[in-house]
Amino acid sequence: MKPEILQTVYQLVLAGGIIFTALGGYGYFHYSKMIEKNREVTVDTKLDNIPQSINTNNNENTDKVLDAIEDVKLSIDEIAATDGSNIKALSYPPSGEFGTNILDKNSEQYSIGTHSMRAKIPKGQSVIVKVSGKNWSFPVFQSIPGWRHFDNQPDADNPSRKFKSVKAGIIDLEMYLDNKGKIEISVFENGSELPSWEKKLIVK
Repeated sequence: MKPEILQTVYQLVLAGGIIFTALGGYGYFHYSKMIEKNREVTVDTKLDNIPQSINTNNNENTDKVLDAIEDVKLSIDEIAATDGSNIKALSYPPSGEFGTNILDKNSEQYSIGTHSMRAKIPKGQSVIVKVSGKNWSFPVFQSIPGWRHFDNQPDADNPSRKFKSVKAGIIDLEMYLDNKGKIEISVFENGSELPSWEKKLIVK
């Protein structure tokens, strides 16, 4: 084989090695980014809200920067609380990852569509939620872990199903309110045999 051909082959092999090394490095970087996807997406989204040009004489820009930084801090604090260590008491926020929270004690009326079943659970505590009614459903495969469904009661008049928290921290469930009507919710906190509290949803 001619020397010039060998040199060309050598250059091609060398170039290929460099390319694959670069791709491998990118793959590792990309994978590590995906490990904490929820955290990074949340924080990156908040950082995108910071104005590119900061004028110290512009109060509006300054306020935006401070608000964005505070949002980042809140996001990191929320992530740190995923095991429930930083959560002081059981609570049910007004909204979740998928929409308004059906466990919000202050809301009774909901629209047809996708909603959340979100709870903030301190470490060492647990929740069971019983949902009764004909006009709701949920995806079997959930994108956010935290709830396990059981005790399905397919009663013709008032079917129900229970959901149990399987971890402390912030947990959420994607829930569909399919049609107009009423849904009954009973919440059992920390192993209580009787409902700790109840509510009725009116779906419009």
